[in-house]
Amino acid sequence: MELRWAWDRPARPASPAPLTACLMVGVTVEDAPSVGHDVCVLVDASRSMEGPKIERAREACRLAAGSLGPEDRLAICAFATRSAVVVPLTPSAALRPEEIDSALARIRPGGCTLTLPALEHVRDLLAHRDGEPRPATVLLITDGHPTDDQGGPLADLSPLLATADAFTAVGIALTPVGLGSGDDFNTSVLESLADRGRGAFCHAERPEDLGALLSARFARARSVSHAAATLDVEALDSGVRVEAACRVAPEYAELSVQPPDGGVTPIALGPLESGHEVVFLLRICTSGRFGVEGSRAVLRAHLRAGQETASLEADLLFTGAPREQQQVNAEANRYRLAWELARYQALANASGDPGRTGDLLERIRTTGELIGSPAVVASAEGRLRELRETGALSGNANARATAMLRATGELLAALGTEAPQGSGEVMKMAERRDGGVGFGGGSTPRAEDSQAAPFPLEQSSARLAVRRGREIGRTYPLSRAETTIGRAAPSVTVDIDLTDQEPGDRYTVSRRHAVISWEDGRCLLRDLGSTAGTIVNGVPVPAPAAGRPAEAVELHVGDRLLLGAVELEVTADASA
Repeated sequence: MELRWAWDRPARPASPAPLTACLMVGVTVEDAPSVGHDVCVLVDASRSMEGPKIERAREACRLAAGSLGPEDRLAICAFATRSAVVVPLTPSAALRPEEIDSALARIRPGGCTLTLPALEHVRDLLAHRDGEPRPATVLLITDGHPTDDQGGPLADLSPLLATADAFTAVGIALTPVGLGSGDDFNTSVLESLADRGRGAFCHAERPEDLGALLSARFARARSVSHAAATLDVEALDSGVRVEAACRVAPEYAELSVQPPDGGVTPIALGPLESGHEVVFLLRICTSGRFGVEGSRAVLRAHLRAGQETASLEADLLFTGAPREQQQVNAEANRYRLAWELARYQALANASGDPGRTGDLLERIRTTGELIGSPAVVASAEGRLRELRETGALSGNANARATAMLRATGELLAALGTEAPQGSGEVMKMAERRDGGVGFGGGSTPRAEDSQAAPFPLEQSSARLAVRRGREIGRTYPLSRAETTIGRAAPSVTVDIDLTDQEPGDRYTVSRRHAVISWEDGRCLLRDLGSTAGTIVNGVPVPAPAAGRPAEAVELHVGDRLLLGAVELEVTADASA
């Protein structure tokens, strides 16, 4: 196995509040011989699946059988109030289409949707297989409306999601399949099951689209070389800890971060495939009190996958040099934005509050612009437009959410196949202390190499110039000791009113969006908890949180600020 790593940006050596940094870890496993895998199609046969839904489910089973490789095996189960095996686990060569059709004809919708015991049933079925361990996939075909044993909506989904967590412990990926339009199933539930079951939410609007989708899914399952990998992260300083982790490419999945045990934080990575890189992200929190500038090792990570191991030691640059603080690793930063995008979408799809949904859609739109995804931006704007016009999302909101998820999935797949951006400039091969080879921050500037900004920024001449807005070229002075930026209202006073710079069809700047202040000759920007966030040179400014003050970012001539849909550039009088 080969590892490479990079931080999204340097850190400050001292800060009044904890700082966060994002560590990208890429894992590549050499090509391994193709092995067969087991597929279990679990069909929802409850009353809500009557009519076209059950017909589409039967067709999905036929397509699954036709998409298998020569070494694969297939089982088909159905569930409603009870679950039953319709086709036992059978090698693909022994499957007979007429026997499958006969078995599928016996599936008759009726009863409740007891998804939890059905998932437990197929998990046990696949966990106790004979022979060598094989990768396994469960295709869950359901409308995503689980019920209790009385037929009422399942109020507490946590046991269901906990069961999905348990799939990964026995090397099984849970892949919910949505058939038809987005309004034929519950996107939020299926997406959550996929995330927790380390699978992928698959959507096929037309039955003929499902064959290619399943073939690609099974090919990936056959490339699994290690059913369960673990990353043990050891903090090399008491002020460092892992806050969250995810798999971001080639498919997104949130990862469970266990409490530290003896100074080591174990992270279950799930399966590893051979033949392509799998990219993980770790959000690291530091105390912000390191005091001394320079590059130092802050954590050590040890990857365990079967009998194979690999290690890395990650050095993080701590610098007070303003220009160095804003230097970003383009690849790691883009993956971090993709992580935020996936998280915002999950929250938006689960939200029942139109106001909260609107806030999240604004963040999705802004993040989609930053990451360069027109499909995500268009989907978010369509949902925002409907929300503004009607005050709520209509009956086709689920279809819109599904379209947005599909666009994000395509984006993440594209990120996973792109060559590392700037790998020759930002990352290089570095000798590890154990004599192995890892990827480290190669061209990240050292503190001693820092240079002053080419144009000194002085309070008397500093200005903000509009670079994206309705009045491109207009400038605003920054000569006040404190300048508040936002949108004015009868009850809200701001120093820079961006209302006239907004797009004509929506507001993206918050009433009190950000503040710029002069402190000891330095021009500092802080986000005031804005809805869309504040971006400086492509890097989000941390928003204030409970018990944590807003973090300040120092500004310099040439810096680009993005507040909602309005882009501003820091200038001096001579360069405005």
